[in-house]
Amino acid sequence: MKQKPPKLTFEIEDNSRRVQSGRVKKISPPKAISKHDIYVNHHTPIMATFKKAEKLLNTSIDFVDLHGTAKSIPNTIRIANLLLEAMKGSVKADIRTGTVEVTDRDEEAKDQQDKHRAISLVNVRVSRVI
Repeated sequence: MKQKPPKLTFEIEDNSRRVQSGRVKKISPPKAISKHDIYVNHHTPIMATFKKAEKLLNTSIDFVDLHGTAKSIPNTIRIANLLLEAMKGSVKADIRTGTVEVTDRDEEAKDQQDKHRAISLVNVRVSRVI
């Protein structure tokens, strides 16, 4: 008899967003707070996101913030690098790294013990040079 995976709750301590899921890795990125924010996950199409960011920078917006965590960090850096190459000296990138504490909660466990862990994050602000 095949057992179901335990039900997990994923919490990001910064904005107390909770998502119920059978697997932690299927959590979608949060909705963009402003039009400057672009959240990248490891399934995000790189070229589509690059074109979206490039279009925003070519309009009246002065900067774009790219956000990525854990597995999506290489894609986030790749998109920022594509923007720097495509816009040749008219933009600059500021990179900030950090960690955020997340909580994995097993709803079906008898002891209801939470597992805390830290995941890496990167924020890249690509802005026009004045």
